[in-house]
Amino acid sequence: MNKNEALISIGSAARTLTHEIKNPLSAITIQLALMKRDLKGQQLEDLMVIDHETKRLVSLTNRVSDFLKNPIGKPEPIDIVSLIDSLVPFFAYPIAIVPSSVKQAMVMFDSERARSVFENLMKNAVESCEGRDPKVEIEITLDKKNYYHFFTRDRGDGIKQTDVKKLFDPFYTTKIHGSGIGLAISRQFLNAQKGDIQIYSRDGGGTIVEVLLPRYSLLSELVGMSHTNRR
Repeated sequence: MNKNEALISIGSAARTLTHEIKNPLSAITIQLALMKRDLKGQQLEDLMVIDHETKRLVSLTNRVSDFLKNPIGKPEPIDIVSLIDSLVPFFAYPIAIVPSSVKQAMVMFDSERARSVFENLMKNAVESCEGRDPKVEIEITLDKKNYYHFFTRDRGDGIKQTDVKKLFDPFYTTKIHGSGIGLAISRQFLNAQKGDIQIYSRDGGGTIVEVLLPRYSLLSELVGMSHTNRR
């Protein structure tokens, strides 16, 4: 499946999924509102838990739909190093930042979409080795062409060579409980910002995921605006 076919497949699936989920959620929301009037005490508290989770599902479906319809979002200068640092404490296993990594990596990216990309990659790395320390590490470098390289490495079970090319196909997954859309969505977000993502098998076992993103600079933005104004 090529990239264009993948994007069409994701978009179609998103519309179907959003429609199929939103209809029953709307009915549940209406019934919850009616039940709130009659219940009291512990029953009302229990109902509020259901109400909260229902609203969370509505928010999630709206976000997925928005992500896929609008992969660019609202780009702004953000530091991916700071983003990664903020995500590390949320994982049960330690995630090490390679000491030689750059201390700041400013890119132009929608903050919610950037969080989605890197949180998903870190989660995949940690989950790659159930019951064992996956020894996840992240290295961030800057090349001569002003592109940042974000390497996420683990010592999990690795990926079969026959699976590597399929990993970015929508709904293809090697996980028992995986949805198969995380990597496809991540690639779409990165491509929208002139970036990319690649996956390799790691020598000695495990996986390496490499994300590329162009470095943000105020000068390049001003040059781009100047060219736009001349047209």
